Amino acid sequence: MRLSYLAQELISKDRLAPQSWCAMGNCSSMQKDHETALKNFQRAVQLNTRFAYVHTLCGHESLKSIP
Repeated sequence: MRLSYLAQELISKDRLAPQSWCAMGNCSSMQKDHETALKNFQRAVQLNTRFAYVHTLCGHESLKSIP
């Protein structure tokens, strides 16, 4: 619940910050919504291609969506 609040707060303050989308992706991942989490992480990558942590999270989410 705290992560959800934080993610919403970050998005409302700065939709163009990759950290905001990273928090949204983490929130979606915790809720087992891997497709949405991956989309959020990919948005973070679009905003900052050098954000290494979010590339790692994309990889982890991709693995979770393999049957």
